[in-house]
Amino acid sequence: MKRNPLRARRRGGSRCYNRGQTEPGSVPGSIQMGNVGLKKNLEETKAFIRLCHDVGGSGIKVRPNGLPAGVPVAKTIEQIGRSLDEVASYGEGYGIEIHGRGTSEIPTIKKIMDVSKHGASKLCWNCNAADLNGDGLAANFASVSDRIATIHIHDLISTYPWIELFGLLK
Repeated sequence: MKRNPLRARRRGGSRCYNRGQTEPGSVPGSIQMGNVGLKKNLEETKAFIRLCHDVGGSGIKVRPNGLPAGVPVAKTIEQIGRSLDEVASYGEGYGIEIHGRGTSEIPTIKKIMDVSKHGASKLCWNCNAADLNGDGLAANFASVSDRIATIHIHDLISTYPWIELFGLLK
């Protein structure tokens, strides 16, 4: 484990942040940008990893948030996947799991995760309407189930097929 100079402060300070799952959100939308923006945002994401570790969190969410216009989709997916590997590798030294959520379409998320080979690069299943597209919930879930680490449950009063999802979690 990497030495964290803030760790002593966590031990001696309040532990109110250690209840439940603490997942600071990192939104490096520019992991699809050129080298300067990419480097800056990867460093910011690593700072969120250190913060999460300091407050006793279990992981951070990295959200690419879309495919930029004018950039080939395959190039964007490759860059997002490589970036996830970099932050997953960094986070592993802190015992932090990286949750990567792509651009909401499960086939795109699967392609990103196929590029991101690091074992600490995991998904947070976000329970979006896009989960039902294409071949449906069961097929989409199965296509990435080996990379799912957490489930973000929200809006229980909705048309999302919660019963089917809960059955898939068994």
